Amino acid sequence: MNHRLSSIAELGFDGDGSFYARLWQSLGPGAGALKHPKQLLLGYGAGNLSDATHQGADAAVRALERLGLNASAPKGWYAQVTPANMFTMSAYTSFFVEFGLIASVILVALVLWWISHNHAWNKTTVCWLLLTIYLYVQFEGYAFYALPLLLWAVAAVPRLKSKSEF
Repeated sequence: MNHRLSSIAELGFDGDGSFYARLWQSLGPGAGALKHPKQLLLGYGAGNLSDATHQGADAAVRALERLGLNASAPKGWYAQVTPANMFTMSAYTSFFVEFGLIASVILVALVLWWISHNHAWNKTTVCWLLLTIYLYVQFEGYAFYALPLLLWAVAAVPRLKSKSEF
């Protein structure tokens, strides 16, 4: 078994520092967005993750402590966050907090519309879509090009098939 997974299984969330950091670096801004319904719907705006983090820091620290985790590192990090050094290690957390629930739903709707517009609902596309979702959930750093490639393939593959049939 993978050492990191074993450590998480044995020691919990903080069994792997990288995994734990991903959790609390997303929890702070996410908690900030949840505290403010307007920001939850519309987002804080591009580059304003530090505002969300400061507004959600106390709730995030309390949540981590309720889970029995050591919140001293997150608490210190939340306090020193500025717009210049803020990051979440999660593109989808950043997008959701910066642009809100409405923009996130619109993005998903546009991807699904693009597939429908290109008449590409088939087994291959569904598998590619599920794989893309899995890659982004697993760790979007590995999947940076997955969504653009999916969108390109959906548009290109039907044309490629029709050209090869002649």
